[in-house]
Amino acid sequence: MRAGEVWKRAARLAVIGALYAAIGTWVALEWLGLDSRLRVTRVVTSASGITPAAMIDGTGPKPFVLRALVPVTVRLIREAIPDPTARRWWLKLLRRHPRLVAELPFLEWEEERLLDYLIAVAVMHLCLLGFVLAMRALYTQLHGAGWRADLLPLAALASLPFFFQKGTHFLYDFATLMFMALGLLLLERRRFVAWYAVLVLALLNKETAALLVLVFAVRFARVLPNRAWVLHVALQLALVVAVRSLLLHAYRDNPGEPVRWSLSRNLVLMRQHGLDGPTLVLFVVLALAVVARWRQEPALLKAALVMVPPLCAAYLFAGVYGEIRIFYELVPAGAIWAFDAALAAFGATPTVAPDAKDS
Repeated sequence: MRAGEVWKRAARLAVIGALYAAIGTWVALEWLGLDSRLRVTRVVTSASGITPAAMIDGTGPKPFVLRALVPVTVRLIREAIPDPTARRWWLKLLRRHPRLVAELPFLEWEEERLLDYLIAVAVMHLCLLGFVLAMRALYTQLHGAGWRADLLPLAALASLPFFFQKGTHFLYDFATLMFMALGLLLLERRRFVAWYAVLVLALLNKETAALLVLVFAVRFARVLPNRAWVLHVALQLALVVAVRSLLLHAYRDNPGEPVRWSLSRNLVLMRQHGLDGPTLVLFVVLALAVVARWRQEPALLKAALVMVPPLCAAYLFAGVYGEIRIFYELVPAGAIWAFDAALAAFGATPTVAPDAKDS
């Protein structure tokens, strides 16, 4: 590769990285309910006893405390920092960032837990970065490298605040996005050893990662030999049961139920508010993209649509009407469906990589 090409590639990557960082920071601030000056616009990380501190300490109510991976990671990082060092850092934060400290009561964050919260924000930002990189790799795997693969993560990032409009935000949100994108990537690459490791981590993060098992089952039903397919699906289901049982046992004394049933509440909300605009927009965009691109899109994206019915059922029976964050699991595949449909509408139709076809 010539020196000029190297410099062009480096400049391109630098610009892309800067855009990823800028939009990622904006998304993170939106998620936290902060503006660019770190002023609170609305409280979104605490609700009815479900606070970041309770999640980190493992004292929150079920089912939220069962989504343990990120809170436990934050707790382990904090415990690894010697108390004198942690106190010194905490005091520096209080002195050097008075504007942020002044906003803590409006965030409903305790001043003495500021270091814990900043560790949590850092871990979540890393998960958001992981989501961006996994999306870029996934699109490259499905459609090949190029400017489309660079642009897709930006489009996916920019779409996230659409999901932030209503409801409480949780420490595991960005990890959910990352693990879903990474899981799809590893499935398409057929890196099954790494896939199982990611599946376990994803299940520790949120129980809805079990939907990846459905995607696997559909994607490889006609690809793997019957015996291998059955063994893989059985092993994955066993992992789902094992991880769920472990978490239920670990947090057996916490208040609450493993599932918050909310059908009656949602029916009341439907009668009161009528059709929810964001929910309608979400499914209209996805439906139009699927209709427009069904014949052209890779088999993996078609298989990912198997998640739609169970997520709709979860939205109705265990979610909150109008809070579309319950559909985070659809974002990686749905973003590619919508992105490709938009490209095709403007005459920049993407091609499908040979390995990503139906076989």
